[in-house]
Order: sequence, then structure tokens, then C-alpha cells
Amino acid sequence: MRGDFARGELPARKTKETKKFVPLKTRKSITGVLFALPGLLGFIVLVAIPFGMTVYYSTTNGVGQFVFLDNYIDLFHSTTFQLALVNTMRFTLIGVSMLLILSLALSVMFYHHIKKSTFGIHAIKSAVLLPIVIPTASIVLIIQILFEPYGIINGLITTLNGSPVEWLYTAPYSFWILIVLFLWKNCGYCMVILLAALDTIEPSIHEAALCDRANGFQRFFYITLPLISTSVFFVAIIGIIGIYRMFRESYLLMGDYPHESVYMLQNFINNNIRNLNYQRLSSASIVFLLFVTLFVVLLLKNNIGKGEE
Repeated sequence: MRGDFARGELPARKTKETKKFVPLKTRKSITGVLFALPGLLGFIVLVAIPFGMTVYYSTTNGVGQFVFLDNYIDLFHSTTFQLALVNTMRFTLIGVSMLLILSLALSVMFYHHIKKSTFGIHAIKSAVLLPIVIPTASIVLIIQILFEPYGIINGLITTLNGSPVEWLYTAPYSFWILIVLFLWKNCGYCMVILLAALDTIEPSIHEAALCDRANGFQRFFYITLPLISTSVFFVAIIGIIGIYRMFRESYLLMGDYPHESVYMLQNFINNNIRNLNYQRLSSASIVFLLFVTLFVVLLLKNNIGKGEE
């Protein structure tokens, strides 16, 4: 040791072995996996496994024998399923189209009202969002009070020497009552979304169009609508989801077997659950999923095409 000092060198120190640390990127990955693990397990147990069982039952008979597409072929030969599929498509096309038109018209109207005056606009927003928080049972009770055979509307008709109408059980009325109920529940929320989208458009764009002598319709179809197309697409998705949530109201108002004009895929699936027909139930569920997926893909394709233009 003294020799080391004599040579001008520092003596070597005895140090403990340095700990091996896990790289930061690996630690972040492990932390992310641990946080996502509960949700992933829930998805596997509650979604993936039931979906796999549904696909399995849709391709087997009652004793577990593989029959491939026979269940689907029998399903499409069923007149009840054909009726449910056609009604679901009709309800979706009419309901979503009317929701888009009505929410767009109201959002543009209220947007210009906001620009001119803010008086009462908060009350208007609260009013249009109120249907979202009203319980389904309360809505059904109101509809029954109005449209049941001994309800208020039939009471007024009887007072005027008219004959009562079965509003909830006849073809033209039951369908349009559900459509109006669907619009009432979803239009306000969609209108608020489109209002927020309209507020992101720069006023200078419309001012430039005014300088080019563009009228109101030209500004709406060539400026406003393309700029909010993403929000319109989102509203369409909300509308599709809202339509498939209308089964609660339909079931509570009209029962297991409503009028054939409003007998939809949800009714068909629910009745097969009660009959324990798992093969037909599973096949109908897969077709229902494909129907919804196709509708969303078509909307997404059109939205992307407009965005590229």
C-alpha cells in the first residue's frame, strides 16, 4: 500500500457489487400490463369466452355434433327471423336518418341563436339533455298513460264521439311511437355534440364564402357539413347503439310478441332465450353482430371517403 503512494497511485477501494436495475422501458411495460390486467381478464371472462361459446353453439346441433352452416341456413329459412331482420333494418335506416337530420337542423338553429344571444341557452341545453337521465320505467309509464286503450288520448277521442285506437298494438302507430320515442331520447344528446363541432369552425371560412356570394345552403353543404363529418359519423354510431337499446321500451310497452311491424331481432333473440334454443339463439346473435358491423363499416367507409376528398 505504501508502494502505491510512492508511485503516486491511489489504492484500490473495495466496493460492493452494483445492483442490476431493470430498464425504465421494461418497468413501464410491466406497470402498463399490471394496470391493464384486470380489464383484460374481465374482457376474456365476460366477452371473449362467451363469444367463443356462441360461435361454437351456432355451428353444432343440440348434442354437440358439428353441423357447420346448417343452423344459419335454417335460420334464414325461418319466416319469423326474416320478419325480425327486415324490421330491424327498416327501423335502423329510418331512425338513424331522422336522428341525423333532426339533430343537425336543431344544432344549426341553436348555434345561430347562441351567436346572436345567450339568453336561455343553458336552460335549452338542460331541457334537451333531460331525456337521458329519465328512467326507462318512467318513460314507459308516461307512454302508457297517453296511448293505452283507456289513456288520455283515447279519452279525448271518445269525448269527441270517436272510437278508441289501439296505438301500441296496430301497425302504423306502434312503429312510429317507437321512432318518436327513440328520437326524443337521443336527439338532444346528439344535438349537443354537433353544437360543439359547429363551434370549432373558424368564422373566417364562412366570411370568405360570403364574399364569394355563397348562399346559406351552399355554405352548409360545401363548408359546414364536410368540416363536421367526423362528428356526424359519431352521432350515427350513437344512433345505432340507441336503436338496439330500444328493446327495453318495446318489451315493457308491447311484451314478448309485439305487433309484427315492430318485431325485431332483439325480440327474436329474447324469445329463443326463453325457449332455450341455444343453436338458433347463437346463430341469430352472430347474424345480429355481422349486421351491426356491416352498418358501421359502411358509415366509416363513407366518412373516410369524404375526409379524403
